[in-house]
Amino acid sequence: MRTVALAAGPLLAIMALLAGCGTAADSAAPGAATLYVVVNGNNGGPPEVVPINTATDRTGRGIRVGALPIAIALAPDGRTAYVANSGSDTVTPITTITNHAEPAIKVGPSPSSFAFTRTGRTVYVSCLGVVTPVSTTARTVGQPIQIGSQYTGSFTSIAMAPAADTAYVIGDYATAVIPIELSSDIPGPVIRVGADPQFVDVTPDGRTAYVASYASSTITPIDTATGTAGPPIAVGAGPVAIAITPDGTTAYVADLTAGTITPIDIATETAEPPIRVAPEPGEIAITPDGKVAYVAGADAVTPVNLVTHTAGRPIKVGRGAVAIVMSPDGRTVYVASEGAGTVTPIDVASNRAGRPIFVGWSPTSMVIKA
Repeated sequence: MRTVALAAGPLLAIMALLAGCGTAADSAAPGAATLYVVVNGNNGGPPEVVPINTATDRTGRGIRVGALPIAIALAPDGRTAYVANSGSDTVTPITTITNHAEPAIKVGPSPSSFAFTRTGRTVYVSCLGVVTPVSTTARTVGQPIQIGSQYTGSFTSIAMAPAADTAYVIGDYATAVIPIELSSDIPGPVIRVGADPQFVDVTPDGRTAYVASYASSTITPIDTATGTAGPPIAVGAGPVAIAITPDGTTAYVADLTAGTITPIDIATETAEPPIRVAPEPGEIAITPDGKVAYVAGADAVTPVNLVTHTAGRPIKVGRGAVAIVMSPDGRTVYVASEGAGTVTPIDVASNRAGRPIFVGWSPTSMVIKA
């Protein structure tokens, strides 16, 4: 997603006092889920991950990571969170039981996204020009896989198709997806997609990868069994993200420039009429029952009824919403706002925003552990 950091105001100091700062014990209370928020620190604060106890909405002690952290991912067993430090070319593992940062792992230039294998024993880290496999048990780095700088720009994305044992890597300012066969860690022939691809996601059954191309306003389906691209699907202007329903029947595309989300029927690979939401839609979170989607916009979140395809009243959050996650029980949506330095909880039953939680300057990414 393309975002602009906004200037912070004096209101943040008041928010900090209201939200309060808890202890490490607060963020790990028995039975509570923990939300891990990556704080970039590019406005003068430290680069860290802030844990939040979702039962109390209290922050724990910040966990220091490398320079310019940009993304976080949770291992399948939930025991470790991995943080991509784009400014130090490293990944920092965090042990979630203790919220302790382990020694950083050197992976390659500007790491930005992760994909785990089926077993969870290896995480593939997408960097500029390379993809680096990292053993999650030994914390050792394998041979970097060269994918070529001509296929990458300032941002890269990677997704895994477990059924095909293949990772799909994209970079912006290009028109290609690079498949990597995990059995050999060798890149396959490039798959041509639309201009300026931004995001790739794989259906729950692993049969299709969908690529959102910003400049061409298309979604390209890729058959993971054959590695071939299907006809591009036209969507709204500037697609930047995709969310697929739990049952795998529909993909929803966030059209940043158009201010819409576009449903795609996966069975027929056809686009349905776009749904108008709050300006600059980016990330999308879908409830576990697949009935409602929450779409993060510039400073508001739009709830969308996925049965009727109707948008509800936008819910105001902090400026520059950049990340959104759903709680495991589906009762709460959390929205990180880069410009405000806050995380806002939204009650799904009432669609009301709770008190903003101040986390620090420029939050960029989140993940939640049950």
